[in-house]
Amino acid sequence: MANRLRNPIAVIIPAHNEAAIIHTTIKQLLHYLPRHQIYVVDDGSSDGTASIAQKLVPHVISHAKNMGKGAAINTAIKRWRLLQKYPYIMPLDADTTISPNFFPAILAFFDQDIHQNFACANGRVVAYQKNWITAYRMWEYEIGQTIHKAAQSILGGIVVSPGCATVYRSSVFRQFKFPTHSLAEDMDLTFTIHRRHLGKIGFISQAEVITQDPSTLIDFIHQVDRWYTGLWQNICKHNLPWEGQMLDFEIALLATEALFSGFLYLCLIVLLPLSFSIDIRLFIIPLAIDICFFILPTLIYTSIRRRVKRMIIYLGHFYLLRTLSSLIFIKCFFKVMFDQQPAFGWFSPRRYQLI
Repeated sequence: MANRLRNPIAVIIPAHNEAAIIHTTIKQLLHYLPRHQIYVVDDGSSDGTASIAQKLVPHVISHAKNMGKGAAINTAIKRWRLLQKYPYIMPLDADTTISPNFFPAILAFFDQDIHQNFACANGRVVAYQKNWITAYRMWEYEIGQTIHKAAQSILGGIVVSPGCATVYRSSVFRQFKFPTHSLAEDMDLTFTIHRRHLGKIGFISQAEVITQDPSTLIDFIHQVDRWYTGLWQNICKHNLPWEGQMLDFEIALLATEALFSGFLYLCLIVLLPLSFSIDIRLFIIPLAIDICFFILPTLIYTSIRRRVKRMIIYLGHFYLLRTLSSLIFIKCFFKVMFDQQPAFGWFSPRRYQLI
């Protein structure tokens, strides 16, 4: 058992119907933190989540009904006066496992930030490997963080601080509450930190957490749809990409690339029935280039780094999920941008306001 770290971090676990996993999550967390630094908010659960948590930690409170992750975090901060007690706060998803190196690496990072230039620090998210869907997510995390997030960290334009792997300075929550009005609260908070110039966002690659990801295709589709809808909501809310920050550049680059890929996949699907009447090389050559110069090298890299030998056999499955994700991205773009509800949408009667 690792030595428990007595440090100034309060961990908040918002939990809705997590009876199956909350015991394991807290017990594992107790290896590194004293129990009084762990705060659980039972967000309207109906499965006994609160009673399980109360047997392990002293700080447990329940909402009468499900109010959402952001509201649960805000309840914990206010109820236990965490801003007055701790310099750092970590909201933690109930299905996340912390690695032994997480807290030491994060605290070392903040200790070196003597001028307090950084508002928060992100760790690396790793996925459990169960089947072809979780293998895809493992590959997606590895490449996204190794390439995109590392570059965003250097440029000062990190797009999202994941809810399972981010430690914030308490001063962030003295300025505003955790967002509650979008489907991607973590991204909403990240954009707000950029927009209000509250500080930089760091990425500490060696500080790892392991998270549970969807293992069925239906759950995968629902998660991706929620993520992409939340992305476009926050693009509208924070007036991206029109304010000249590095965040605007990153979002413009990523969104343009994703929209182009989505429309490209859509065109290929439409043209597929015509493939036998036109030059088949129009399909084979781009596919071969993509496989040889991107998919295979990154699959091999992820397989070696995460010690998952079977990942290479999922090559065909990965193309299916990439195509599906791209089409969902386009769908969410149109769903949000042309939404006539007052909540969001570029062409809606009223735009989001920062709260």
